Amino acid sequence: MTKATNNFTCSVTGAAEILQVHSSTVEKLIASGVLPAGRIGRAYVMRTSDVHRYAEKVIPDQTSERLTTGHRPRSIRASLRIAWAFCGSCGQ
Repeated sequence: MTKATNNFTCSVTGAAEILQVHSSTVEKLIASGVLPAGRIGRAYVMRTSDVHRYAEKVIPDQTSERLTTGHRPRSIRASLRIAWAFCGSCGQ
């Protein structure tokens, strides 16, 4: 089967490449509801714009925290809590 390429959707692997994280991290973000995704067959499919929106939210937040507190970025679990709060406030 040939893989179709488009810029509108991406797979877990594609999202992991965009975010530069492991695919299991993306699966955790999907399971927690932070990254909206749909299942088509066995695979999750996400809108690329949702993946970019997540990165656009997390990167400035962690940078700001690092600069104001002098601490390293939060763990993925803490980032998920913050992103979940963000996602809940935007009605997704």
